[in-house]
Amino acid sequence: YELYFDSEDFGYGSFTIQDGFGVQSGRVDFEIIQRGWDVHYLTYENITELTGLEDAQAGYYFQGPEGSAEGYLEPAVRITPSIFSFSYEDRLLIDWVKYPGPSSSDFLEKLPMEGFVFYEDYFSLTRKAKEYLERNYRWEDGTPIGYWEEERLGYDELGNSEVEYVAHLDSGIQVIFYPNGEFSYEYDPYKRERDAGLTFNSLASNYGSQRLGFWNGVSEGPNPVYVDIRRIDGDVSEHDSLMYRISLLNRDVEEDETPSLEDYDLSDTDFPEGTPVTLTINYESDDPRYFIVSGSEVSGYKNRYPDSWLGTPGSFTIKAKTVDPVASESNQENAFGYDWGDIGSTFSITVQMGAERYYGGAIFETNIIGLDTGFSKLSDPFDQAFSFDLKGLPGTATKVRALMPKSVLNNQFMIWEASAVKAGIADPENGIRFVRGSRNSDQEALDPDLVGSGFHRILHKGRELDMYMPDYGSMLGPDGDAEFLLADNELLGFDSSVLNVDESSQRRSASTGRRSAPTTWSSAQAYTQDSLVVDGGYTYISLQDVPAGIPTNNTTYWLTLDILVPTDSPSESDTLTTPDVIPVSIESIASRFDFDGDSYADSLVEVSFDAEVFPGDVQIGNPYVDPFKGIDLDKLGSISGTIYNEDGNTLDDFIVEFFTEVNDPFMGVSYREYAMVADFQNLGNGRYEAKLLPGDYQVEAWGWSYDYSTNQNINYRPQIALDASGNPETYAVVNEKDKYSKVDFVLQEEYTISWEQGQVTAQLLNIETPDLPVDVWGAFLDLTPVDPVNTDLALTDYPVWTVHIDYNGSIDQYVPEGTFRVDLVSHGNPMKLDQESKLIWTVKKGELNNFGVLKVKLQKRFSVSGKFTDENGQPVWAEVLFVDPEDEYNYYWPEWEPVDDYNPLTGEWIEPEPGTYSVRIPEGTYKILAREHSGLFGDSYYNGTSFSDAQEVTINKDLTDINIILKEEAIS
Repeated sequence: YELYFDSEDFGYGSFTIQDGFGVQSGRVDFEIIQRGWDVHYLTYENITELTGLEDAQAGYYFQGPEGSAEGYLEPAVRITPSIFSFSYEDRLLIDWVKYPGPSSSDFLEKLPMEGFVFYEDYFSLTRKAKEYLERNYRWEDGTPIGYWEEERLGYDELGNSEVEYVAHLDSGIQVIFYPNGEFSYEYDPYKRERDAGLTFNSLASNYGSQRLGFWNGVSEGPNPVYVDIRRIDGDVSEHDSLMYRISLLNRDVEEDETPSLEDYDLSDTDFPEGTPVTLTINYESDDPRYFIVSGSEVSGYKNRYPDSWLGTPGSFTIKAKTVDPVASESNQENAFGYDWGDIGSTFSITVQMGAERYYGGAIFETNIIGLDTGFSKLSDPFDQAFSFDLKGLPGTATKVRALMPKSVLNNQFMIWEASAVKAGIADPENGIRFVRGSRNSDQEALDPDLVGSGFHRILHKGRELDMYMPDYGSMLGPDGDAEFLLADNELLGFDSSVLNVDESSQRRSASTGRRSAPTTWSSAQAYTQDSLVVDGGYTYISLQDVPAGIPTNNTTYWLTLDILVPTDSPSESDTLTTPDVIPVSIESIASRFDFDGDSYADSLVEVSFDAEVFPGDVQIGNPYVDPFKGIDLDKLGSISGTIYNEDGNTLDDFIVEFFTEVNDPFMGVSYREYAMVADFQNLGNGRYEAKLLPGDYQVEAWGWSYDYSTNQNINYRPQIALDASGNPETYAVVNEKDKYSKVDFVLQEEYTISWEQGQVTAQLLNIETPDLPVDVWGAFLDLTPVDPVNTDLALTDYPVWTVHIDYNGSIDQYVPEGTFRVDLVSHGNPMKLDQESKLIWTVKKGELNNFGVLKVKLQKRFSVSGKFTDENGQPVWAEVLFVDPEDEYNYYWPEWEPVDDYNPLTGEWIEPEPGTYSVRIPEGTYKILAREHSGLFGDSYYNGTSFSDAQEVTINKDLTDINIILKEEAIS
């Protein structure tokens, strides 16, 4: 070989090889994928010198991966004359005192080098692959995307294994190369279509009273059905939807073929109306949000989440029966040449595995064909109601049954009583119409639009874990929860061991494809493998050929498929109370539904009813009610007007709000209740008109526009409509006679911080010690924009910029252009500006604005102490605040001082008298406020009943006996 480096890691060269075929030569490109560590042979004397050990073995050593920090010798084993490997024996600690730092390497370099040691499984991408990544994968700013490398086994299109090199990019993308560095393909997880990976589990499914099985998605029997699973989102799906339909069909329908209506007819199969069906579906990701079962008598359900640690998929099992469907949109008379009633049996499950409607696995049951079920079209995903769509027909009695987790009702919908669960059917023309019997009698007496009949609630009792219980989150649960445990073999008719069994590894039980019906076990009879027998009320399957006389309790030969189903205890009744305090007796039974995947039955509320007003959305829980339903806009009062800016021009873009100001005497605050606006019209040219439900309202407007000359947005300050005295005007709206026009607004432009800035400099100077530098900490300047002409007029209610002051009082910073009022804020070493008038700065953009010396005066701190008591003289703990006499909401928080005392004679601390306080506050004039935070006492001022009449206290010395009496607050 003749090799030449063209860079630190890459090179080229030529080779000549002589073998049985003669002499061959050629060109090679090479690259460095790993640099080895020098290996030396150390004698006993060498090791003793380096380590101080007298019993170490002479041999090959290096300072390698673990010894790269200097200080250790790693033993090595020779593989070839110059190549070594790790020996994995104990490393030797070098004497760091005698050979500190790199001096041990200097010692080793003097010894003969025997070869190199390398990582055995080290891997690196080829130069070609690295250059491909460098060219094609960069962040938006142009920098290369980082990655880590992997060598793994892949498969070609024919299923043959092959080695592939993978770059795992920091962006989440995988780039795959051939071993020679050629690009193979890219895997972008953000571009792939999301899929929950639903597959049918034949081994954990059965049907009929004898629990006959399925094989490869086909039922065992002379007239089989075929399990069909397909995505049904289409082009009108919900956001992030993963909706699937699992259907039993009377023929095998290919993936690229759409099932016809005839395919859903099971009447000529082994699944006539009322056939028990237990279906188990495996899933790879996400989890079931809700189900719509086109069937009847859903009686059991279990969810099992995927386990990434064990590598097992998730699954859900539903136990129900087939149904004779009623007419619906896809299943009408002459839909495919004969009357819809000839579809004598059908069964489908529509499941949502994604989207925003997280209903915790709620199950909705109906007697229309699965083609006519889907997601809600008229409700918001975050409404307090379970919602789904049924395309039934008007005048056709359609059954609805819902099994809803109590945890969702409680924690998402804030519904705590089963009696508060209401039901309604919504359509675009009528809005929501409540189901008769789902609300209290007072509400229904006032509702002329009730629909449906037979409304019924049942409370299914299961385990309910409180997150604050010690056993919360435990799979076993607290003591006494065994009654809620749901076993697969008892509830669903199969052993849980088959959930993760590969169906292809199992053989069918009979050549006919149909499992034999169970027979009564006999000690005189021998049995072949997979025979079903019943013994003492239990069903067993033989695991192998069984000689006569082997009892069913011998687990080597027999496996129990179920346990004796206990007879349900008599139904209890829980008396719950509806909002109108009329007792409602709600049936209560044991739950057979595990929604959260912990193998325990969960509490749920069942609701059922019939209705003939479909198509529409079913909404169960607390459906949203349109407050304007049935309102005649012509019968409502109105408020109208025009919005102008200060130049007298009308604004096209504005918002007008109507509200009632509510005073809360208990909380001592006021808040707004916004009006129910039935109709709002922006009539153009700044004009508006609003029609409102009856009430007393104030009106507020604000707006915005765009200045094309400066390419800037202009915002206008909110303004409340005022009366002639300058107080907020109240408009009383009762009916159509109340029409308030000319409620106009002239909006002032709101201050907007300029993007243009100027540099400002200044220096604080203590007038009391002008020759000494100012000691500044915890201080800054607040800049509040003011009108350049009238500097007393602030353009905002708050500072818009803060200027840092350095520890020596110097100021050097860029701030927006404009005119500002400057306020010195000092939370550390207290100080104030030494000037009578306000300090105004006008900052010019792009210039150095030097404001020279800012004279300040250090403020002294004085002690203020006293006692808080109630009106009976009892001590109260409270907070003391010092309030700006000019601004009720400008508080100063003082520095608290300890009020206990130390007795040096006894070495004990003396507890203070209850209710006493002592604080330090900078000199100045304040009103003093006591605030107690329990709600038992209201805010109380020193020598005053409120801010307006409280005494102003000038603090220029220590003050004592500033005692404040707190008045009790009314509690309702």
